[in-house]
Amino acid sequence: MQTLKELYQGFMAMPLWVKLWMVVMIVVNGIMPLWFFEHVVAQITFLGIFIAGPIAYFIVKAVGFNKFLGMMHAPWILMIYLQAHTLLTTAIIGAFGYWLLASLIISSVSLVLDIMDVVHYTSRVKKQNKA
Repeated sequence: MQTLKELYQGFMAMPLWVKLWMVVMIVVNGIMPLWFFEHVVAQITFLGIFIAGPIAYFIVKAVGFNKFLGMMHAPWILMIYLQAHTLLTTAIIGAFGYWLLASLIISSVSLVLDIMDVVHYTSRVKKQNKA
């Protein structure tokens, strides 16, 4: 229960723009795929958000609420590859295509930010361990 409390408090302490970005990610990758669930790429996108929660829980339990939490989106590498491959190899039109493109862009930007956070965190920890 303490870990969930720490997750909640960490989220609430984040800047407003981060909270809004997270809401957009949850809507685009966690709710909208349900409309397109007959497509494997929508199922995998939904799964990407679904498994991020337990990963976040275990990261916070192990090292606390910090920039290492970006690792919870590591499974998105496969998801982003599949989304890009689907867009590049399939003639997709309509709502599914627009959603897939939006999800690909949002997920890619988020993954880049997460990579930067994890690199920053690990380099800081390395410096602390050397001192």
